[in-house]
Amino acid sequence: MKTMSSYIVGLMTAAVIMTVAVAPFPAVAGTPDTGYRIEVRGLRIVGDGYGDDMSMRPFNWTYGTTIVLLVNSEAGSLIDFDDDESTITLGRDNQETDLLKSSGKSMNGKPDFGAFPSISEDRKACLIEVKLPRNPAPGASTLECAGALVFASATEKESFTVQDAVLKEGTEMTAGQYSLTITEAGTPRYGGDEYPLAVTFRSGKKFDTLEGVVFLDEQGEEIESTTGGSSETRFLGTVTATRTYKLAKKVEKATIVFTCWKDWKKVPVPFSVTVTLGLSE
Repeated sequence: MKTMSSYIVGLMTAAVIMTVAVAPFPAVAGTPDTGYRIEVRGLRIVGDGYGDDMSMRPFNWTYGTTIVLLVNSEAGSLIDFDDDESTITLGRDNQETDLLKSSGKSMNGKPDFGAFPSISEDRKACLIEVKLPRNPAPGASTLECAGALVFASATEKESFTVQDAVLKEGTEMTAGQYSLTITEAGTPRYGGDEYPLAVTFRSGKKFDTLEGVVFLDEQGEEIESTTGGSSETRFLGTVTATRTYKLAKKVEKATIVFTCWKDWKKVPVPFSVTVTLGLSE
């Protein structure tokens, strides 16, 4: 009869045997030096769960393969990741299994990127999930993935100051490329104790180049603030964007400093990575 310690040793051994070795890919293959370095930092392969019971899924995730890429930028600050323009053009294992082809098991029937890429505080790195709807074939030892990641990037900022702006509905102002109108100003629906004033700006331009907003009181002291939500709608080629800021001090007017990215641009970054699936001894 096996003892409990025997079971524990067996489980530990199994855990060691099933370790997946991920080989980092130090740079973009087959392309000139673009100022971007791409490495594989994670791999998740999810098999079948138990019937239709959604609580019985491995990792609580959907069937398929996920590769996590870390993108390091030396060419400029990473402002945003554009998953609509980014592409995944290759996904296969060394047995020629097409990992881009739907298996019929994944909730995502096509290759895609994770919904929440993470950009570091210094804007020099981004962590992105590349999701493939099929798993490598049994016995496969490597898998390849390639495509292009599209980022909004910039290197320079410029600031625009609006003196003594009246914080009330209907106030209009200009900050660089932005023509802004305050559509709401008052006590926020939530969090009014900590931030008693919420100010919403509307623009006919996306807030993609806006890096930050600072509010100053009549003494020139910065008022603590935080973002309180944003929206964007498109209709017949026009854009309406809103962004709300919540202030820790209730004031009737403030000097507002808008900081924008001066040389904002879209940058496609090709990638081609190889992941090794190995069993440790």
